[in-house]
Amino acid sequence: NSCYTIPEYFISPLQNSSCYSFLLRYNLIDFYAKHVNLIRYDPKQNRCVFILMNKGECYGAVGRSLDVSGNLRWLVYNRLIGCPFQIITKATDTSVLLVEDCVSACVASSCFNSIALLGTNVPSDTIKYLLPYTKVYIALDADATGKAIKLQKQLSWYKPTFVVPLLKDLK
Repeated sequence: NSCYTIPEYFISPLQNSSCYSFLLRYNLIDFYAKHVNLIRYDPKQNRCVFILMNKGECYGAVGRSLDVSGNLRWLVYNRLIGCPFQIITKATDTSVLLVEDCVSACVASSCFNSIALLGTNVPSDTIKYLLPYTKVYIALDADATGKAIKLQKQLSWYKPTFVVPLLKDLK
């Protein structure tokens, strides 16, 4: 497997005031302090970039636009071998929480191993990242509860899977 090379022009999110404000708005400063390898700033596209890592290797990046204009909100720079954005902080926990986006995964990671689907689907090449867990919990935004139930049916072929209905967004 070849890995993704993070562009040299990506910089620390603390070096840009709008990216720093974005991290502050979602209470991600402490997260960033503990996981400096997972967030960068792309000055060419004005995006907060989340790095897709698996077992210490980089397999891509996704960027959240910091522009208020009609710019594409999320951009996938690359996503090799279906690698999701994952934060595995509870090595002894055998369950994982699936969420829609990187910000939600960062927020949830203080309590759970979390994986951002980067949307509301689980591509077939992403399923292998769920297999190490004995239980899978799906916590999509409230407007995607129907989609969460469909995902539960899909993933329950592999692992016991449960939907966690959210009354408000994790972010």
